[in-house]
Amino acid sequence: MTCTKRALIFPRLSGRITSESESMCPLASKVCMIEIVELWMRVSMGNMQAAHSLSLAPDMERSAINRAYYAAFAAAHAICLHYGQIPRVEYRTWTHEKLPGTLFEAATNQGGIQRQHDQTLRLGLERCRQHRLIADYCPEISVDRAACKEALRLAGQVVNNARRLFNA
Repeated sequence: MTCTKRALIFPRLSGRITSESESMCPLASKVCMIEIVELWMRVSMGNMQAAHSLSLAPDMERSAINRAYYAAFAAAHAICLHYGQIPRVEYRTWTHEKLPGTLFEAATNQGGIQRQHDQTLRLGLERCRQHRLIADYCPEISVDRAACKEALRLAGQVVNNARRLFNA
């Protein structure tokens, strides 16, 4: 891949990449930041589409919530990277716990997303994660359509803000 928009590069991770992982991960070689942002948005859109499809299927609320959260997770990564935040080098991501704060900080410091939405995005991502944790790890807790709808709504807020940012 070549990039003419930005020269920010993620270097190859020395000592951590094997030939097998290079073929599995398109980010194993040098890739410019704008391409990584675009890749995160593709992941986000695919997960959001899957979440919507799963939400329509009987008894698939848990899976829909999982995909909705990961759509928001990927969109939040795209926003943070766009604003120049640097994730953990060894994983090229932020932790699930740190991402909402990083998203809030990145958006607030740059002013690219309207300020009144900055806090909403952070809280929405946190609440969507709470839904995912229950859906993925608490089979004894009932997950209903209302929880699924809320997770999709919250994830949609993050994803739609990212889409507006990159379409502007």
